[in-house]
Amino acid sequence: MVQIGMGKNYVNFPIAEVSGKEMHLIGCFRYCFGDYRDAVELVASGKVNVKSLITHRFKFEDAAKAYDFNISHGAEVVKTIIQGPE
Repeated sequence: MVQIGMGKNYVNFPIAEVSGKEMHLIGCFRYCFGDYRDAVELVASGKVNVKSLITHRFKFEDAAKAYDFNISHGAEVVKTIIQGPE
C-alpha cells in the first residue's frame, strides 16, 4: 500500500493482516521542494503534454451528466473539464 497525501492524524488499520501478508506500507507526502518548478519546466519544454490528460469535456449546463459519466466510465476518465457558463 502506498499512502499519498494527508489523511486523518490517526488511522486504525489491521496491523496483524499487514504483517501476516508481509505487506509493505509506505508513506509519501504530496510534494517536495521544487516539484512545482519541475512540473512547469516539463510542460514548458513539451516533455509532458498536459492537453492529452483532458479526456472529456462537457458544457456547463451538462455538469450533472459529466458527473454521471465520470462515475459510470471511471476507467476511461483521466480529467473531465466542465466549461464555465457563457
